[in-house]
Amino acid sequence: MTIYFAVEGGYANLSRSITIAVDGEATKEISGRPSSLQLPPDQVTAIVEQLDGSGLFDRDRNYPASGADLQRYEIRYQDVTVVAHDTAVPPELTEAIQLLEAALRS
Repeated sequence: MTIYFAVEGGYANLSRSITIAVDGEATKEISGRPSSLQLPPDQVTAIVEQLDGSGLFDRDRNYPASGADLQRYEIRYQDVTVVAHDTAVPPELTEAIQLLEAALRS
């Protein structure tokens, strides 16, 4: 099982992504610069619990929004892709996105 999370757009139009394996081994890429890291087990567990608890990963979903300078979030988990823009993130996904963004800052 792997988790892929990408954030694109926003005012600065930055592109950031992270791929996390179940053992916490992760690869992140920020503005085209890749790096490897090891996430602690409790951080990976918290992310997985939020994704599982969201109930959104039974089929591909897209939550579009209109507006300028919006961030686009893409999460791939259990072979399902969920895409949402920052003004249309479903409440069930808010905590998972916060945890994934924290992993990107690690």
